[in-house]
Amino acid sequence: MKKFYFKYNSKFEESLLLSIQEGGLKHQLKSLKKILKIKTKKNTSSLYPIKKCKDYFIELVTDKENQKKIVTLLLKKLDKIPKDIINYYLENKIENEEITKQQIKEFLIEYIRLKYNQESVLNFDISLILFDNRYGLSEEGPRDYVFDQMKKYGNNESQCNIL
Repeated sequence: MKKFYFKYNSKFEESLLLSIQEGGLKHQLKSLKKILKIKTKKNTSSLYPIKKCKDYFIELVTDKENQKKIVTLLLKKLDKIPKDIINYYLENKIENEEITKQQIKEFLIEYIRLKYNQESVLNFDISLILFDNRYGLSEEGPRDYVFDQMKKYGNNESQCNIL
Protein backbone atom coordinates (compact mmCIF):
# COMPACT_ATOMS: atom_id res chain seq x y z
CA MET A 1 0.00 0.00 0.00
CA LYS A 2 1.24 3.47 -0.82
CA LYS A 3 1.97 5.89 1.96
CA PHE A 4 -0.46 8.23 3.67
CA TYR A 5 1.45 11.46 4.01
CA PHE A 6 0.02 14.94 4.12
CA LYS A 7 2.19 17.86 3.09
CA TYR A 8 0.87 21.42 3.10
CA ASN A 9 -0.15 22.30 -0.46
CA SER A 10 -2.37 24.55 -2.56
CA LYS A 11 -5.32 22.11 -2.52
CA PHE A 12 -5.22 22.08 1.28
CA GLU A 13 -5.00 25.88 1.37
CA GLU A 14 -8.03 26.09 -0.93
CA SER A 15 -10.01 23.69 1.30
CA LEU A 16 -8.92 25.57 4.41
CA LEU A 17 -10.07 28.91 3.01
CA LEU A 18 -13.40 27.35 2.01
CA SER A 19 -13.80 25.94 5.51
CA ILE A 20 -13.13 29.40 6.96
CA GLN A 21 -15.65 31.01 4.60
CA GLU A 22 -18.29 28.46 5.51
CA GLY A 23 -17.60 28.91 9.22
CA GLY A 24 -16.62 25.27 9.78
CA LEU A 25 -13.02 25.66 10.86
CA LYS A 26 -13.79 25.94 14.58
CA HIS A 27 -15.90 22.78 14.50
CA GLN A 28 -13.17 20.92 12.60
CA LEU A 29 -10.53 22.18 15.01
CA LYS A 30 -12.58 21.03 17.98
CA SER A 31 -13.17 17.62 16.35
CA LEU A 32 -9.49 17.29 15.45
CA LYS A 33 -8.41 18.05 19.01
CA LYS A 34 -10.88 15.43 20.23
CA ILE A 35 -9.58 12.62 18.01
CA LEU A 36 -5.98 13.59 18.80
CA LYS A 37 -6.91 13.60 22.50
CA ILE A 38 -5.48 17.07 22.99
CA LYS A 39 -6.51 18.44 26.32
CA THR A 40 -5.34 21.99 26.65
CA LYS A 41 -6.75 25.00 28.30
CA LYS A 42 -7.01 26.47 24.83
CA ASN A 43 -10.46 26.01 23.45
CA THR A 44 -11.69 27.22 20.10
CA SER A 45 -13.31 30.29 21.64
CA SER A 46 -9.99 31.40 23.15
CA LEU A 47 -8.52 31.05 19.67
CA TYR A 48 -11.35 33.12 18.24
CA PRO A 49 -9.31 35.27 15.88
CA ILE A 50 -9.60 33.19 12.74
CA LYS A 51 -5.91 33.67 11.94
CA LYS A 52 -4.94 31.91 15.20
CA CYS A 53 -7.48 29.13 14.56
CA LYS A 54 -6.06 28.65 11.08
CA ASP A 55 -2.44 28.61 12.28
CA TYR A 56 -3.23 26.19 15.12
CA PHE A 57 -5.14 23.89 12.76
CA ILE A 58 -2.24 23.86 10.28
CA GLU A 59 0.18 23.17 13.12
CA LEU A 60 -1.91 20.18 14.25
CA VAL A 61 -2.37 18.56 10.83
CA THR A 62 1.24 19.01 9.70
CA ASP A 63 2.78 17.60 12.88
CA LYS A 64 4.24 14.16 12.06
CA GLU A 65 3.08 12.56 15.31
CA ASN A 66 -0.43 13.87 14.80
CA GLN A 67 -0.40 12.58 11.24
CA LYS A 68 0.49 9.12 12.54
CA LYS A 69 -2.44 9.26 14.97
CA ILE A 70 -4.84 10.48 12.29
CA VAL A 71 -3.75 7.85 9.76
CA THR A 72 -3.87 5.05 12.34
CA LEU A 73 -7.39 5.99 13.34
CA LEU A 74 -8.44 6.44 9.72
CA LEU A 75 -7.10 3.02 8.72
CA LYS A 76 -8.76 1.41 11.72
CA LYS A 77 -12.08 2.90 10.66
CA LEU A 78 -11.52 1.99 7.01
CA ASP A 79 -10.96 -1.59 8.10
CA LYS A 80 -14.62 -1.54 9.14
CA ILE A 81 -16.14 -0.22 5.90
CA PRO A 82 -19.80 -1.21 6.11
CA LYS A 83 -20.80 -4.22 4.02
CA ASP A 84 -23.59 -2.27 2.32
CA ILE A 85 -21.00 0.04 0.74
CA ILE A 86 -18.89 -2.88 -0.53
CA ASN A 87 -22.07 -4.60 -1.77
CA TYR A 88 -23.13 -1.40 -3.56
CA TYR A 89 -20.00 -1.63 -5.72
CA LEU A 90 -20.35 -5.38 -6.25
CA GLU A 91 -23.96 -4.98 -7.36
CA ASN A 92 -23.15 -2.07 -9.67
CA LYS A 93 -19.89 -3.23 -11.17
CA ILE A 94 -19.64 -2.28 -14.76
CA GLU A 95 -17.54 -4.72 -16.76
CA ASN A 96 -15.42 -7.03 -14.71
CA GLU A 97 -16.97 -10.00 -12.98
CA GLU A 98 -13.71 -10.79 -11.18
CA ILE A 99 -13.69 -7.84 -8.77
CA THR A 100 -13.62 -9.00 -5.15
CA LYS A 101 -14.71 -7.36 -1.93
CA GLN A 102 -11.05 -6.98 -0.95
CA GLN A 103 -10.22 -5.19 -4.21
CA ILE A 104 -13.11 -2.77 -3.72
CA LYS A 105 -11.91 -2.11 -0.19
CA GLU A 106 -8.40 -1.46 -1.53
CA PHE A 107 -9.78 0.96 -4.15
CA LEU A 108 -11.65 2.85 -1.42
CA ILE A 109 -8.57 3.00 0.80
CA GLU A 110 -6.51 4.26 -2.14
CA TYR A 111 -9.11 6.97 -2.80
CA ILE A 112 -8.96 8.06 0.85
CA ARG A 113 -5.15 8.01 0.77
CA LEU A 114 -5.09 10.29 -2.27
CA LYS A 115 -7.56 12.68 -0.65
CA TYR A 116 -5.72 12.64 2.69
CA ASN A 117 -2.41 13.42 1.00
CA GLN A 118 -4.04 16.43 -0.70
CA GLU A 119 -6.41 17.80 1.93
CA SER A 120 -5.77 15.96 5.19
CA VAL A 121 -8.83 16.04 7.46
CA LEU A 122 -10.46 18.83 5.44
CA ASN A 123 -11.62 16.37 2.80
CA PHE A 124 -15.36 15.77 3.18
CA ASP A 125 -15.15 11.96 3.06
CA ILE A 126 -12.31 11.86 5.58
CA SER A 127 -13.99 14.25 7.99
CA LEU A 128 -17.17 12.15 7.82
CA ILE A 129 -15.24 9.01 8.71
CA LEU A 130 -13.06 10.55 11.42
CA PHE A 131 -15.34 13.08 13.05
CA ASP A 132 -18.86 11.73 12.48
CA ASN A 133 -18.16 7.99 12.24
CA ARG A 134 -20.13 7.89 8.98
CA TYR A 135 -19.17 6.59 5.58
CA GLY A 136 -20.07 8.50 2.43
CA LEU A 137 -17.98 6.16 0.33
CA SER A 138 -20.74 5.42 -2.18
CA GLU A 139 -21.18 9.11 -2.99
CA GLU A 140 -19.96 10.86 -6.14
CA GLY A 141 -16.20 11.30 -5.48
CA PRO A 142 -15.38 7.82 -4.19
CA ARG A 143 -17.91 6.21 -6.54
CA ASP A 144 -16.29 7.74 -9.63
CA TYR A 145 -12.82 6.74 -8.44
CA VAL A 146 -13.78 3.13 -7.62
CA PHE A 147 -15.65 2.60 -10.89
CA ASP A 148 -12.68 4.03 -12.82
CA GLN A 149 -10.36 1.64 -10.98
CA MET A 150 -12.69 -1.26 -11.69
CA LYS A 151 -12.65 -0.37 -15.40
CA LYS A 152 -8.84 -0.18 -15.42
CA TYR A 153 -8.62 -3.49 -13.61
CA GLY A 154 -11.08 -5.00 -16.09
CA ASN A 155 -9.07 -3.68 -19.04
CA ASN A 156 -5.85 -5.07 -17.58
CA GLU A 157 -7.49 -8.45 -17.03
CA SER A 158 -8.80 -8.65 -20.59
CA GLN A 159 -5.41 -7.65 -21.97
CA CYS A 160 -3.75 -10.39 -19.95
CA ASN A 161 -6.26 -12.95 -21.21
CA ILE A 162 -5.64 -11.95 -24.83
CA LEU A 163 -1.87 -12.38 -24.52
